[in-house]
Amino acid sequence: MSSQDAAQDLTLADAVAMGTRRNETIGIARSELRTAEAQITSARSTLFPQLSGQLSYSRAIRQPFRLGGVSIPDSLRFAPDSTRSIAERLAYLEQRTPGAALGALGGLFSNVPLGQANTYIGTLNVSQSVFDWRAVAGLKAARELEAVQRSQLTDRELSVVLDVVVAYNTAVLNERLAAIATAAYEEANKQYEQVRLREAAGNASRLDVLRAAVDRDNLEPQRIQALNARDLAVLNLKRLIDMPLGTPVRLVDSLSTAQVEPVSETALDAIMQSALRRRPSLDVARRQVRINEQRVAAAKAASLPTVSLTGAFGKQGFPASGLPAWGSLLDSWTVGVGVSVPIFSGGQRSADVQQAQELVRQSELQLTQAEKQTIVDLTQQRAEIGRAQASIAARRQTARQAAESYELTVLSYDKGNSTALQVSDARLQWRQAQANEAQAVFDYITALSRFLRAAGVAPTPDILADPAGVLR
Repeated sequence: MSSQDAAQDLTLADAVAMGTRRNETIGIARSELRTAEAQITSARSTLFPQLSGQLSYSRAIRQPFRLGGVSIPDSLRFAPDSTRSIAERLAYLEQRTPGAALGALGGLFSNVPLGQANTYIGTLNVSQSVFDWRAVAGLKAARELEAVQRSQLTDRELSVVLDVVVAYNTAVLNERLAAIATAAYEEANKQYEQVRLREAAGNASRLDVLRAAVDRDNLEPQRIQALNARDLAVLNLKRLIDMPLGTPVRLVDSLSTAQVEPVSETALDAIMQSALRRRPSLDVARRQVRINEQRVAAAKAASLPTVSLTGAFGKQGFPASGLPAWGSLLDSWTVGVGVSVPIFSGGQRSADVQQAQELVRQSELQLTQAEKQTIVDLTQQRAEIGRAQASIAARRQTARQAAESYELTVLSYDKGNSTALQVSDARLQWRQAQANEAQAVFDYITALSRFLRAAGVAPTPDILADPAGVLR
């Protein structure tokens, strides 16, 4: 089985599908989109309650104090005797009443857990932002950034589709040129063999043989060059669609003037009118304006106060040894409101606002530039479409006439009415007419593809076959 028989059939639609699925540029754009989606989640998180838990244990090795009760000397203890007489008991009260406070103080601190050797603390901290306009502006900017990345992904997909379409048709064109060069070489070689036979029969001179040989040999470098150009074009196509470079392929689609249907001016006008709305790069520029506007809002919000609620709910245990029992844990609950008011920043906030406003102006000017450039691109490619359509009609007629002229010249030469030089000239004109016809079709498809790309439409095979389908 030959390598050509084992080659994989590849249509333009297959190539476009493989390119959009495997191309590294699109893969990078998809990764950037996922990053932007993660940024939205990050910006949104600041508007939700923030919870954090903390659990700690500490053991005191040596302490400067211990509060386990206050030791009172016997001479100062307050312990009245109810068995004594009333006079003795009154005298005792008068003497020992000041010492009663010391006893009460010792009882007061006897159960305070401070200064214990083991300390367990578990705390749940809660905070909720009540008013922070910077967080709101940041969330809006993050959403716009996600939309920007989505439009950039679409824009890169359009570029990849265009590159694949141009690369595929370039390979087809070079394959066609190689086939034309090969056919011309074979025709010249056939003519050379016929002249040799005529020389042997005495009907041609040695000069005729030399001219036929030179004519044939002059076509060989052109044939090799065309084959090399075809191979390089196929390699470039494989690179774009991430196909193994060693895989043999057979390009199914061709460049035929019969397949080219002129696009109506009405359809081209409608596509141009919708370009400012469709083109992803313009959507990116518009959203960049809105992102910078949110930056202005965030910079202005830096002068506003922020309000937040906080809470801490904890349990504490101070066991003498081991783990504390649940019933011995002590509660520690606190709630609060925090207000932060910016007072003076040395002009930093006003500078940030001015900087953000200038970014808005810059992005608005860039949007205007992009819209004007879109109109220029569309106008240029539309003119190329018109030129290519006119060229196709002329080249088609010329190719038919050149083929007929070559056939008649060969017949005339066989009858002895034409020279070998006339046959060579007719063959050259026929080959050039075929190449010009294929080039005209390639120029038309390329111009139409670039026109659709500039209008924000993917130049897929079905759209190239019926550009008016974009409007349906």
